[in-house]
Amino acid sequence: MGIHVAPRVLGIPVGDLDNVVYLVAGDRAVFIDAGYDVQADVDSLVRQWGDAGRPQVEAIVVTHRHPDHAGGARLLADATGGVVTAAAAEKPHIEEAFPGAVVGRTIEDRELMDLGGVMLEFVHTPGHTMGSVCVYYREERVLFTGDTVLGTGTTTINPEQGSVGAYVESLRMLLDFDLRLICPGHGAVIDEPQAKIREAIDRRLSRERDIVRLLSNGHHTSEQLFAALYAGIDPSLREVARRQIRSHLVKLESEGRVTIRGEEAKLETEAFPSQSASREAR
Repeated sequence: MGIHVAPRVLGIPVGDLDNVVYLVAGDRAVFIDAGYDVQADVDSLVRQWGDAGRPQVEAIVVTHRHPDHAGGARLLADATGGVVTAAAAEKPHIEEAFPGAVVGRTIEDRELMDLGGVMLEFVHTPGHTMGSVCVYYREERVLFTGDTVLGTGTTTINPEQGSVGAYVESLRMLLDFDLRLICPGHGAVIDEPQAKIREAIDRRLSRERDIVRLLSNGHHTSEQLFAALYAGIDPSLREVARRQIRSHLVKLESEGRVTIRGEEAKLETEAFPSQSASREAR
């Protein structure tokens, strides 16, 4: 069953990872994300659209390429007539990963979509993936964040797909928005958006400080860092944790603070942020 999370916004749980797809309807409608490529889940989305009166679907907006967000886009577009819509950077990845899916519209940063009584603004937020986008519902000051800000768990970054540095900058940019609610791609609606965004920034900067401290104390390999940072972690999460370490090291190397040689990393400079920088980040 869908949940009315804000005026003209229906949150529809799908899948098994606290996924939420949103139906936003003015005179016309959009779906924000589409869940997995699972017919039963897409059928549930279509039923909720039917219960809402079957408004013309302007777009299936895919916040990023991952299968729990983009997988059902083709089926949902076929059922509703909506155009699969994403950032240009995600288009080739979506179309390669999901045969038959066609991203028929790409969106620019700060592009607007008028649904008749609902104005949406697309905001490029690279980080989780380099083509991640958020969607801002101006009239209600609601931000749909996909995986950029989560209601459940912590956003992860694969170094082959995203960037920690870009992620932190995207979060800082979101602090400038006048927000009342965040509707995340996983978990419950967030009613203290500024605090949640700052928490996400602080978490990344804290992890970076941990890595720098360990490097300065002689933990030079990824496995040494992993053992120190993630002792006792659930075995199913070990590879995800290793990718987070790698992503942070890549950021530090791009800043000239670390040199990476294979599995070893060497600290080049004292990389703790200044007190003023820390205060600014908070």
